[in-house]
This record gives sequence, structure tokens and C-alpha cells, in this order.
Amino acid sequence: MFKTAFTLSPLKTSFGPMLFAGDLNSGLEVASELGYDGVELSIRNPLELNKDDIVKRIKKLKLDIYAIATGQSYYNDGFSFSAEDESKRNHAIKRIKNNIDFAEILNCKIILGGILGNIREKFGSGSDDEKRVIDSFYPCLDYAKKKNVMVLFEPINRYETLFINTIEEGEKFLKVFNYDNLKLIPDTFHMNIEEFSLERSLRDHIDFIGYIHLVDSNRQAPGFGHTDLKSIIRTLHEVKYDGVLSCEILPLPDSLTAAKQSIKYIKSII
Repeated sequence: MFKTAFTLSPLKTSFGPMLFAGDLNSGLEVASELGYDGVELSIRNPLELNKDDIVKRIKKLKLDIYAIATGQSYYNDGFSFSAEDESKRNHAIKRIKNNIDFAEILNCKIILGGILGNIREKFGSGSDDEKRVIDSFYPCLDYAKKKNVMVLFEPINRYETLFINTIEEGEKFLKVFNYDNLKLIPDTFHMNIEEFSLERSLRDHIDFIGYIHLVDSNRQAPGFGHTDLKSIIRTLHEVKYDGVLSCEILPLPDSLTAAKQSIKYIKSII
């Protein structure tokens, strides 16, 4: 059976696709009341957080934290694995290691996607950006393996990067490293732009998939756009995927309505 979650941020942020940004307590309470199994945390800098307080809250509400998303370090601070500025690359790696430390405490996964930066060459080009990304990945993967933390790599659509856009390209990237703590996290918003068939891509690469962002075509809650997410969920059931369906969505028309719509939509199918 799938596990359900939505993404929220403990602190206010300009990064858009998340619910209850800056109001972690309300977000956790809503997740519990609506029957979600857990949440995904989008974190800019884990050193700014009261980790003990977060752990107490989730235990009290009997929720799980399934993953930590890390894109805010790029979108808000400009730290990335592909940055020409070595200090920005080092800051990105340090942030990821700090998030891995927190993921170890929470017993959850960590997501690497936006942290790669806006790369304007395709994977396999041998570009300087590609070399910097690969060199930055290794210390993070080694550190995560030591901490027993699963790393999830997210292919992102062509309007945000040209590096890796499809699930097939993502699988080829994973094979460069050949780490058993590295999997893919397909996002149906990005897939809707890039994949010829969302269902076929999921079927063909299911062995490399460790987590899924379930999002509609307009980055809103499932059912608020035109992607056939019912077919996606049925496909995942057929291939015996039993992981997390996390809604990394815009708070439209507001966080509460989006949270209610997402769980209602998913439960109507499963």
C-alpha cells in the first residue's frame, strides 16, 4: 500500500511548491487530521532548525518524515553542485551533509534535484558543469552511505535545466555511481513535460524508483490539472510500487484546500 505525504517547510521561503511554509505545527496537525501517513520537509538550512522540537512534534502526532528536499539551498542561496565558484559548491556539499545528518535522526531519505543548479548542457557532454556535479555527488553519496541514508535523485524539466530531464536519463546517471543508496524520484509535474508516456516510463524504470512526487500538470494538487494521475496510480499498483506518494504542490487556492484535495484524490483511487 502506498504511503501518503505532502511537502511543507518549517520556515518561510520564496520557494513555491509546498504547503504551510513557516507554520510547521499547523502543517503537521493538518497532515495528521486528514489521514496522511507522513510529510516531506523542504529545508534550506537544517542548522537553523530546532531538531529536537520537530522530532517531538512528529512523534506526538504519530507521523513519519519520509524525505528532506534540499532545493532551497540553490533557489534561495545560489549554492549548487555545478557552480563555477568553488565556495558555492563547497557550501552546497556542506548543506547536503548537514541535511543528511538530520535525515539520519529522522530515519528518512534525502532528495537531490535543484541543488545541481541550472545546467545548460545535456548529461554525457563532458562539460565542466557535469564534471563539477559528479565530483560533488561522490562525497555526498559516501557520507549518506556511512549514515545509512537513501539518496533520491530527481530529474527536472528542460525549462529549469538541460542536464537530466527524463527518467531514462536519470537511470543512466545513477549507473555512473553504482551506489546501492541511490534511487530516482520521478515527479509527475516534470514527467508531464518530458515523458512520451508517464505510465511506460514508470513501468520501464520501476527498479530504480525509490519515491514519487505526485503532482498535477500545473504544479497544483492532484485533480486540479489535466494529468491523468488516476492512470499513474493504477500503473504503480500494477508494478507493485509500495513507496511514498508525496504531493510537492503549490498552496492553491490555499494550503488547507490543497492538502484536503490531494488526500481525497489519492484515497478515491487506492
